[in-house]
Amino acid sequence: MSDQAPQKERVIVSEETRPVTVLEDGNRVELGEVISRIYEGEHVQRHEFHRGEKVYKLGPTSTRFQFVDHYDVMAPMLDKGFELEDIILSRGGLHLYTIWRNPETNPLIDPITWDLDMWPDGDRGLFEAMIVTSAIRPGKGIRFQRGLYRLICSNGLVSELLGLGDVKMNHATWNSDRLVEELWGSNVIIGDNPAAVRGPMIGTPSGADRFANVLREMREDTTPQERVPLFVQDNLSAFQNVPKWYHSNLVAQFEAMANSRDDLHTIDVANAVTGAINQGRMQKEDRSLAKPLSKSSSMIKSAINLLGGLSL
Repeated sequence: MSDQAPQKERVIVSEETRPVTVLEDGNRVELGEVISRIYEGEHVQRHEFHRGEKVYKLGPTSTRFQFVDHYDVMAPMLDKGFELEDIILSRGGLHLYTIWRNPETNPLIDPITWDLDMWPDGDRGLFEAMIVTSAIRPGKGIRFQRGLYRLICSNGLVSELLGLGDVKMNHATWNSDRLVEELWGSNVIIGDNPAAVRGPMIGTPSGADRFANVLREMREDTTPQERVPLFVQDNLSAFQNVPKWYHSNLVAQFEAMANSRDDLHTIDVANAVTGAINQGRMQKEDRSLAKPLSKSSSMIKSAINLLGGLSL
């Protein structure tokens, strides 16, 4: 016979049920519902997401959980005429990832050229799109990333090439009018000229030549720390602990840039960083690509900072 006392049944003081809906095949459909309860003797509201027979616990909040439904997050895109390109729902439907394409803009020439041979139909071009993510969970938020994107994988994976707007909100501060103003209030002009998608000018050929020298000396360990300006030291960390073959390829990329352009833009840096990675891939040598691939985003940002500073 067990001496353990029976567990006392919790008494529900208040309960609120709200549907979670999403756009599917042009229609608003219900995925499940969030149930929020306050129990006797507690000063928090506890939340669960119910979808069919599955229940996902969302944790407690000290105030009412004010979440924005997936469909309401998607509504501004529909109002602006964007078309849903892809949608991924995870955690039973709690987490939303969508790609929206603007049908009114024609694909632009893609200034990154090193991977064109990988595509059977040649240049896929750049397209204006919006990546929208949301999570119906306390502490999570909503993000809209508007930009020019390019296809980087046959499974549909895309990468932002030039940002046109990035808005983050949480569920409590959601404001669709402010969202529209921040993303479309001062439209970025997108022209047909390839130069229009190169981004801001950030450097000069002499800066690219100095950048190549810094990387070369860094690889050869011949640069005393006291000779390197502080802003160079801060931005070189992204290029540490990557294979020497990558440093060599990147030096060659920036040397070529120094000899081929009168001015350098953000897209030129992205081209150099990713092109240097691609050299290792295309040569089919037994070399590790994991490090430079995983650090490519931070390397692009650091290279932009370095090139700008070295061009002064």
